[in-house]
Amino acid sequence: MYRSVSGVGIEDIDAFIDSHVVERKKMFPSYISSSLGIYDENFPIQYVIKSRHGKNVKCYNQLEKEILFKRNSMFLITKVQGNTIWMEEI
Repeated sequence: MYRSVSGVGIEDIDAFIDSHVVERKKMFPSYISSSLGIYDENFPIQYVIKSRHGKNVKCYNQLEKEILFKRNSMFLITKVQGNTIWMEEI
């Protein structure tokens, strides 16, 4: 799954990306969602997510290609390359 982040509200995008350290965990306190394809490749931050518990909303709406994650979902950062961050839900 993919999550494109616009960078709106992020003062320093490079510092934000650098805060994602390989083999460290990252928790998202709010609900987050991801797309089954790249949402917008022009956004300055891209996540590639391996989901374990995320819920596919396609069962509610056939047009949606979105995975929802609960509040406080935890992810392990597995790779960072340029503006792309790979992580696995744990």
